[in-house]
Amino acid sequence: MNRTLVIWRETFSRSSGVYFVLVASGSFYIKMPPMHNPEQYNPEHRHPSNSPFPLSKPVITDMVLGTDLVHVPRLRHSFQRYGENFFHKMLTPDEWSYCLSLGTAREAQLIRRVAGRIAMKEAVAKALGIGINGLGWSQGAHWKDIESIGQSQSPPSVCLHGRALDTAANLGVDAWRCSLSHDGDYALATVIGLIQLRAGGS
Repeated sequence: MNRTLVIWRETFSRSSGVYFVLVASGSFYIKMPPMHNPEQYNPEHRHPSNSPFPLSKPVITDMVLGTDLVHVPRLRHSFQRYGENFFHKMLTPDEWSYCLSLGTAREAQLIRRVAGRIAMKEAVAKALGIGINGLGWSQGAHWKDIESIGQSQSPPSVCLHGRALDTAANLGVDAWRCSLSHDGDYALATVIGLIQLRAGGS
């Protein structure tokens, strides 16, 4: 269930701010407080040279947030029972190739990588408010509609297809920020979809 979060902003100059967001497990819709001056939405605007908080271009006006936690032993059990075909239903060929890049001999690392990708897909689906198809639900995105792209030494990026892409376009989400974390038996993914105001006010 979506909730609304109130974000506190401390203004350091007439057109800059710092936002602090409390993130908890689940799916949230984040509403940014309105700027005092509409001119601050001008993407061409720049802060004075002495400002420590430069304005990004374009300006972020809203966000959607999703997070998901995956139990790694559960995935390991499914892999041992059904083999690779179980993961082929959820991962794109590129995602599976990345997970296999260390070789199948290192099964523990393979399962951890798969868990991270599955958590990210679920988190994006929550952010979009549609979920993943399965267990009787057919109104959401397919697993392969949400693709994780990234290397081991850099944050992953999101590539959307099909229903997920259409939903993101309808919401105005045109950029994503992702974070994956692994600890023991769990993989955690948090994603933020950015709704940005571009030149011309669109």
